[in-house]
Amino acid sequence: SQILLAACVAASVMFLQAIYWKLVAGEWIVYSYEDQGFTWFPPHIEDVFWSAKAGWLVYAPIMIFAVVGHFMLMKKLPELFPVIFIYCLAALWITSAWDIWWYGGSLGQRAMVQSYPLWAFALGAFWQWAGQRNLRRWVFSGLAVVFIYLNLWWCHQAHYGGLFVAEQMTRRYMIKVLGRFDAERDWLKFLDTRDEFTGNDRRDIKPLFAENFDRDTTGATSSESPVSGIRSLIIDSARPFSPAYNIKSPGSDYPWIRATATFQCSQKEWEWWAMTQFIIRFKSGDQIVKDRMVRLQRHIDGSEIKTLFFDTKAPKKPYDHLEVLFWNPGSNTTVKIDELQVEAFR
Repeated sequence: SQILLAACVAASVMFLQAIYWKLVAGEWIVYSYEDQGFTWFPPHIEDVFWSAKAGWLVYAPIMIFAVVGHFMLMKKLPELFPVIFIYCLAALWITSAWDIWWYGGSLGQRAMVQSYPLWAFALGAFWQWAGQRNLRRWVFSGLAVVFIYLNLWWCHQAHYGGLFVAEQMTRRYMIKVLGRFDAERDWLKFLDTRDEFTGNDRRDIKPLFAENFDRDTTGATSSESPVSGIRSLIIDSARPFSPAYNIKSPGSDYPWIRATATFQCSQKEWEWWAMTQFIIRFKSGDQIVKDRMVRLQRHIDGSEIKTLFFDTKAPKKPYDHLEVLFWNPGSNTTVKIDELQVEAFR
């Protein structure tokens, strides 16, 4: 009778959603996620665990102890272990199977939180095991302090500090900002590209391409308030693609390429997916061997003029030429570009 009562109460609460759908949409059941769904085989378990974008154990590292704790739970509570383990595994599988496995702008895996009451048994079993000997107690207590600090630091950066960038985190950027409270603006490049030249000085710099657009009279440029000179390349919603500027390969002796451009935006573009992309493509014939890009509006706050460069490591596979281009994927802002240069170096 108690189970039946609980089921009726749960059903009555859930029925409120169905009533709302019926009143608003005319249907008892409405699937509001449209084309999103589950991919059961294989699920995104590795991403859910370790991805810089929204990895569960990356942003809540103390739950590593809960994962390991299932081995201790098996010995500690053998009568409860099977049902707890099956539940935790099922929750992990279902969470990982969702196509949008990063769950929007969440810090880590928010979809795992509702299963924490069962994961807590494994976490408790781990701490009981760790507390049985002094060495274990001190080692894992120290790790716990570090893990808790990291989790609180990420929470601060997500809600106030600003170094956590929802849905866009990459491993390279995460390593750059980890544990800091201030960051260099230039590090925002690593939200888009993972290539980074870490040498002290560039050597054997070889100019490959330079264009100031002053002699370009095609529809791709404009003489109205140019960034410099008498004309500038224009990227906007009506002209979303620039010409692809073809550059001959400098050869295998030059492992790095640097592209530089000066640009100005009509206004700030806040939507990262709509920002103008500055793209380098390595090609063999018509086939793209490798491409890298950065988003221009990450590096500018208003209509000021800014010069930006980014470095790209040449691919190991052979290529015969490069393409440099700009693309507006959906912004209503206008971007003026000038002084485009491409160099190879070691």
